[in-house]
Amino acid sequence: MTTVPVLTHAAVGTPLTRKGISLIPVYLHGDRPPALSADTSTVTVTEAEVATVPTLTVTNTGNLPTLITGGEVLQGGQQDRVVNTSVLVPAGAGLDLPVSCVEHGRWGGGRGFGRSGRFVSRRVRRTTSWSVAHNLSSSGSRRSDQQGVWATVSHELARLNLSSPSEAFLATEAAFAAESAILAARDEVVALGPLPGQRGVIVAHGARIVSCDLFASTELLAANWEGLVNAWFLDAPEVTDRRRPGLRQALRFLRRLATTPGEETPALGLGREVHIRSERFTAQVLLSDDAVVHASAFVTAA
Repeated sequence: MTTVPVLTHAAVGTPLTRKGISLIPVYLHGDRPPALSADTSTVTVTEAEVATVPTLTVTNTGNLPTLITGGEVLQGGQQDRVVNTSVLVPAGAGLDLPVSCVEHGRWGGGRGFGRSGRFVSRRVRRTTSWSVAHNLSSSGSRRSDQQGVWATVSHELARLNLSSPSEAFLATEAAFAAESAILAARDEVVALGPLPGQRGVIVAHGARIVSCDLFASTELLAANWEGLVNAWFLDAPEVTDRRRPGLRQALRFLRRLATTPGEETPALGLGREVHIRSERFTAQVLLSDDAVVHASAFVTAA
């Protein structure tokens, strides 16, 4: 078991609050992130030679390592998938990418995938993160609980009063059409982008922290910004809570993430992974040496 002490050097800024959602900027100090590209145009994702649900093939033709972020929806192929855990794909290399299906009712189509620019909701990411950590511990596999993922996608569609012939998570996009105020708030935050030097976000509903995402650089956060903001506002609380989280509360959350032991394993691509399961949260951390490439955490009871 290991911890992620570099996160003890994190600092937070003033929350931005819209529609009951507070976004707390996070700044990381004391690590030296690796040189990597925020440009994903050099990356291609296809079905494996023999197409199977839990595995795709990713290839990076660029001159720098590129991050494929856990929680991102890959659209196309035989069915839409979500990336199970973040992978730093080496320059000029290809590897197997662990994924889960987020489109239960389709198996047919082409081999190639597009980058949807969208992330699944925190509940789907939490289900995936927890089950991947469990399977790594028990069998060394990065597979998720696929039945649990399908059930969580169905829950999200039902929560938003939506239906989809193939039970596709991306059908949740239609929810914004009925919520003009949330759509406007989402578009405002997308346009604002990260602050200078910002490397992550803690998300709270009212005074309750629910999740966080941290990246190696402001540029990487910016590259994932629109998709993450979309997922955060898709998850807007039904009843607006005007309370806001305290900055000390946010720092305690980061300290807990830094000091809770997790299971360490060599990463699929470059670096190493730490997977954490506790009574309070589940988390994945991808490190290069001791620098954070990507970390995500989801509160269990939220």
